[in-house]
Amino acid sequence: MSVSTSAPPSPPEDFVLFINGLASARELTSLSEAARTWDALDLATGPPAPATNEVPALVTELQGILHTLGGCAPRLLAIHRKAVESGQGEETAMEDALLCAQRLLRNPAATRTELGYLRLLAASAQTIFDLAGDTP
Repeated sequence: MSVSTSAPPSPPEDFVLFINGLASARELTSLSEAARTWDALDLATGPPAPATNEVPALVTELQGILHTLGGCAPRLLAIHRKAVESGQGEETAMEDALLCAQRLLRNPAATRTELGYLRLLAASAQTIFDLAGDTP
């Protein structure tokens, strides 16, 4: 006699959101605590300006940082909303910063120079970290 097994029930949507939130929190924590994140931001913003041969690697590093931050957008927005008072102008600041980061990632030719683009990437990442209260 064969015993049929049914598929396990799918987890409730709230539980999936909770697990995704934990994964996002872990990703944000590892990114914000990584020395290389802050080293890249320090090198990109100078002074002195990074050497020409360092710029492409820094651009790649900061694009990765912004991609990670963009992937954690719901978590970042939740953190920010808890930190600001309702009705204040700061409510949309994180959303605006994340949108700015997305525009920069979609349009690397946003500036005339690679160093200018690097500095915009760094400024965007720093703004997001500042709004999340995640500065070293």
